[in-house]
Amino acid sequence: MRMIVSLCVLAGSADSVINDKEEETINNIIDLVGFNGDEINHISPVFPKSVLDKFGIKKKDIKNQLCECFSKPCSLEEVVKDVVSKEMEENAYMFACLIAGSNDNVGNCEVNFLLKFSKMLDLPILDRKRIEREQLGKVLPVV
Repeated sequence: MRMIVSLCVLAGSADSVINDKEEETINNIIDLVGFNGDEINHISPVFPKSVLDKFGIKKKDIKNQLCECFSKPCSLEEVVKDVVSKEMEENAYMFACLIAGSNDNVGNCEVNFLLKFSKMLDLPILDRKRIEREQLGKVLPVV
């Protein structure tokens, strides 16, 4: 989960500032991956409610710990290694695109980040284009 939060922070700060819309998107991704899950994208929650209840853990305590990643995220290389080991490349790229496109304007810094990230993930071009069309409404240039 720390790697997903780190990815979100790295994607959001690609243009050096995480704006309000990006922060909201990051929070939604944390909720999705951490607590809610998504059957369509085959994402099981890392912290299902039944486990939290069983051990008396509060969602807000976990979220507070995860937010510590905002000040010191893992490196992109560490994120890629973790994502690839879990075979979550498409989901990770989808999250990065969601954050980059959250303010309806994907700038050059975000484009460069996404292209670098997709290359590091060794994401097949057809998958990359599909995710970009779905999340950004356009396909980024191939470099």
